[in-house]
Amino acid sequence: MKVILFAFLFLTVICNAQSFSLLSPDGRNRADVEIVETGLSISLFRDGKLRMGPVSPKLEIQGKGGMGDFIEMKTSTLSGEAKARVYKKSKVDISANTATFNFKNSISLELCLRNDAIAYRFVTKYKDKQLKVLSEVADVVLPSDGEQTYISKEWPGPMTKKDVFQNSWEFPHEKMEIKDLKKSSLVCLPLIVKYKDLQVMAVSEANLIDYPGWNLKRRASETSCLRGAFAKMPDSTKLRNDLTHIWVDGREDYLVQTDGQRSYPWRVFMFADEPIKLCENDAVWALSDSEKGDFSWVEPGLAAWDFWCARVLRGNLDFTPGTNTKTFKHFIDFAAEHSLKYYVIDAGWAYKDDLTNVVKSVDLKDVLQYAKEKKVKIILWAGWGAFFNGGVDLREHVFKYYSQMGVAGFKIDFFDRDDAEVERFLVSTAELAQKYKLVLLYHGMHKPTGLTRTYPNVLNYEGVFGLEQVKWPVPGYDFAKTDLSVFFCRMTAGPVDYTPGAMRNATKKTYRPSNATPESMTTRVHQMALYTLYEAPLQMLSDSPTMYRENLECTKFIREVPTVWDDTVGLVGQMDKFAVVARRKGLQWWVGAIGDRQPVEVHVKLDFLSQGTWSLDVFEDGPLASGYDASDYRHKTQLVKSGDVIKLKIAGGGGWTAKFTPVK
Repeated sequence: MKVILFAFLFLTVICNAQSFSLLSPDGRNRADVEIVETGLSISLFRDGKLRMGPVSPKLEIQGKGGMGDFIEMKTSTLSGEAKARVYKKSKVDISANTATFNFKNSISLELCLRNDAIAYRFVTKYKDKQLKVLSEVADVVLPSDGEQTYISKEWPGPMTKKDVFQNSWEFPHEKMEIKDLKKSSLVCLPLIVKYKDLQVMAVSEANLIDYPGWNLKRRASETSCLRGAFAKMPDSTKLRNDLTHIWVDGREDYLVQTDGQRSYPWRVFMFADEPIKLCENDAVWALSDSEKGDFSWVEPGLAAWDFWCARVLRGNLDFTPGTNTKTFKHFIDFAAEHSLKYYVIDAGWAYKDDLTNVVKSVDLKDVLQYAKEKKVKIILWAGWGAFFNGGVDLREHVFKYYSQMGVAGFKIDFFDRDDAEVERFLVSTAELAQKYKLVLLYHGMHKPTGLTRTYPNVLNYEGVFGLEQVKWPVPGYDFAKTDLSVFFCRMTAGPVDYTPGAMRNATKKTYRPSNATPESMTTRVHQMALYTLYEAPLQMLSDSPTMYRENLECTKFIREVPTVWDDTVGLVGQMDKFAVVARRKGLQWWVGAIGDRQPVEVHVKLDFLSQGTWSLDVFEDGPLASGYDASDYRHKTQLVKSGDVIKLKIAGGGGWTAKFTPVK
C-alpha cells in the first residue's frame, strides 16, 4: 500500500462559502462538499446523478461547542491491494481518493471515495483523555420518494417495545416506501436503495469501535429522508443479567464516554451498477482496520451443529440422543467422517448457562479428548451474560480454562443490543480470544461492521432471518423470498450465520414447523446452493447426522464447498426473482443460484471461466420440486467451455448449484 498526494481537486469560492468536488479514482463517484455556517453539507453522486444528500453531519460533544470555523482541506490517495485472510476474496483493492476537512474546534471530517463506495467519518483531536459524545447527526436523504427501498426493521419483542434498541436485528428486508414506516420503527442497516436507472446503493457502517451502532428513524411527514438513531449508554446501575442476556432498564444522556483523540465509525454508501453486483462490494472490509497481531492459526471451515436438529438421531444407537456425552461423540464421529473442521455444541452443556458448571450428563474432558483424537475442533455456545456472572468479568478465566482443555472457540449469543458497551465487549473479547487462540461466532447480533478484518478470529455474525426461523411458526413469511433478501440486502454488510443445509424439504404449501424434525420451506437444491451463495467463513451443516447419512450424494457435495474464497462474481439476478453468483477457490469455480416462489429459467454466460474445457458437477431441481416433493433433484455432469451459455432451470423456491473443475 502506498499513499501519494494529489493536486487536482475542483475548488470554487462563492459568496464566502467554499465548495469542493471530489472524485473516486475511476471518476464515477463524486462528493460535493459545501462549507456552511454550522459545518459542512455533503451530496453524493454516481455517474453524474444525485444519489444521496445533501446531508449535514454533526458530532455534539459535551462542553465543546460546534465544529467551529473551517481551516483547510487536505487530500491524498491510496493505491494497491490488501490481502484478506478470511473473506470472499483473497485480495482487495484499497484504491481511494481521500480528503480531510479540518475545523477550528479540533474536529475533522474525512471523506473516502472508492470506486465502489463513498464514506465519511469524524475525527477528534482533543487532549481530553475522556469526553462524552452527546449525539451525532447521520442522516440519509434520497433525491426523491420515487426510489425503491428495501428496509429491515427492529425485531418485535417485549423488550423492544420498552427500548427499541434491544432487539436481535433479524427482521428480513422488505420492499417498502419510507413514508409507510411508523415513526416508532427502527430501520436497521444495511438499507438498500434501488434507483430508477437500476443503480443501487447500500448504506451501512465500518470500523464500529467504542461507539453505538448506526440505525435510522423516520420523522413525521418526511418521505425521502431517514434520520440517524443511536442507542445511548446503558446506566450501569440499571442492568439485569439472566446469564443469557444483559437487559437495559435505563440509559444515560450520552452515546459514549471515549478518548478525545480518535477516529469514529465510517458512514458507508456502497454503489453497484445493478443489484447482483453488490455481492462484489468490498467497502466495509476495506474501510476497517487491518489485522492486529498474528492470526495465522485461524482456520475457517464447515461445522456440524446440534441446535437446528435438536440433537435428534436415528439408527441402531446404544444411547438416548440428547445433551449427553455419547450424543456429542456421535456428532464428532459425523464431523470426522466428512472432514468437517468443527463441531459447535450449542446451549445445554452448561448448567443453567453457568459456564463454570457443566451438566452432569456431559463429561466435557472426555468429549474434548475424543474430538482431539478425531481431529475435530470444538466450539462451545455461551450467552454473553454468562461472562459477567455475579457482576464479575469472567472472560479471562473462561478463555484460559477452556482453551487449556482443548476448546477451539465460543459461539456467543443473545447480545440483542448495539450500544457502546456491547461494541466494547465485541472488540475486547476478540482481542482476548486472540491471546488464547480461540475463534468466535457472534450470534444474536447486529450486522457485521468489518471486525472480521481487524480480528479474523471472529469468523461470523448473525443478524439475519436465518433457517432457525422454520423451527417455529412464521406466519406470512416465504423463505424463498426472504432468502433472496438475505443475499441482496443483509449480506452487503458482511458474512451471515444463516445456517443452511436442511435435508427435509417442503414447498410453501406442504411446509410445517417443527422443533425436533425441522424442514426447509425451499427445495433441496436451494439449500445446497446457499453454501456458495452466502458468505460464511464458519458455515454450518445444520441438519442431523442421520439426515446427512441418508442423503450422502448431497452431503458429499456440500462438504467440498469452501467457506472462504479467492474471487467473487455476481453473474445475473433480479432482487425479487433470482440470484446467481460465482466464487473461485484455487482453480475451481462454484456457482450457486436460488429463486423466488415462481419457477424461472436463467441463461448464464460462462465468461468468468478461463480458456479451456471445464467439467461441471451439477445439482438441479427435479420435476417434482415445485409441487409434490421439494427434495426432488437431479445430479449430472457435463463439459463446457469459457463463453458457453448454459440454462439454469430453477423450480419455485428452488435452486441450482455446480462445481466447475478445469479438465487437464
